[in-house]
Amino acid sequence: MMFALEGCLYLGWLLFMVQQKPLMATLKMLHRPYRVFLVVLVMLMFGAQLADRSSATFPFVSWALYERPAYGDPQYYDYTAVSQSGQERRLEVFRVSRSLSYRLMFPLNDLAHRIHQTPEGLQRQAMIADYETVLQTVAQMYNRRRPDDPIQTIRVWHCTVSLQAYRGPSSVQRRLFWQLQVQ
Repeated sequence: MMFALEGCLYLGWLLFMVQQKPLMATLKMLHRPYRVFLVVLVMLMFGAQLADRSSATFPFVSWALYERPAYGDPQYYDYTAVSQSGQERRLEVFRVSRSLSYRLMFPLNDLAHRIHQTPEGLQRQAMIADYETVLQTVAQMYNRRRPDDPIQTIRVWHCTVSLQAYRGPSSVQRRLFWQLQVQ
């Protein structure tokens, strides 16, 4: 039912677009290979949207942004650093090194999530060793820039944002996930 309704909406949109004279004039001005490419591209995008199997149709994926309601409470990891002076402040892990920020951001959070989900064993121990190595490296990079008050401890917080009870940043639930003494 939903497939048919969505298909009808796309067909209606396509018919509306075909009736737009400036758009059709621009399309006719294109050389034939470009026109074919553009039409095929649009058809592939619509086909992927209707198929709704993004893993099979990648890179033409569905974009069902509001089709399904969000479920569960969003979770993320937050980092704080305790300096030699005893002050605890937020550690912007991804700003410690601009060149590493994006290459570090997602893998570090993904590794924390996998450690959180993996039961005790050799695989988890290997992940922990990698995680601690990365955190030690971040601390060393930070300490090179701020030798007057170096980091002594990094704390990693597992944060949960309750969609039902959210009342601002103070309502975010924070649990200590990891603590590392910097060497």
